[in-house]
Amino acid sequence: GEGISGKVKVDAPSGPAYPGGYSFAFQSWFNGIGASGFFLGKPKKESVASPTGPDFWISKMRANMSTLIREALPGRNGGVAAALIVGDRSGIDEGTAEALRRSGLAHILAISGLHMALVAATVISGLRLALAAFPAVVLAYPVRKWASAGALVAATFYLILSSANVSTQRAYIMVGIMLIAVVLDR
Repeated sequence: GEGISGKVKVDAPSGPAYPGGYSFAFQSWFNGIGASGFFLGKPKKESVASPTGPDFWISKMRANMSTLIREALPGRNGGVAAALIVGDRSGIDEGTAEALRRSGLAHILAISGLHMALVAATVISGLRLALAAFPAVVLAYPVRKWASAGALVAATFYLILSSANVSTQRAYIMVGIMLIAVVLDR
């Protein structure tokens, strides 16, 4: 948790020294390491401000939700569930990741159209069902529009919670267009 500063030399991990040899770059990529390096001189100790702001709170919420999911579903199931729900793939062991890659199912872990549509459909269905308990409200007000607006809010929250990857952004735009069209009677 301490901060340091100084002049550094950073490069991508090196490839194999000879054909077919051990590849540091290959191993590092799978370990989530994008570069390695060293200090050119003695590093200096720096004070680090405590993180604040929306990005910090969103990543903290994502981490807390991921932890709760993994506690409720220990082992492989929890890691996969956390990846599917909040986009945190850190709990997936290498064996499971390799099995998903080999079977061609690794793309399911990317939060995209299926996930966004499920969130929107669940919120729409839940809101309409809850409002159906009040016949006077259903008969007098545009409950379908309200449910669609609520689903748009939920989809926006899910976009932010899931770290807004490109596939999630694309799915959000499509779901958002559809929900706004429902609200505008299109």
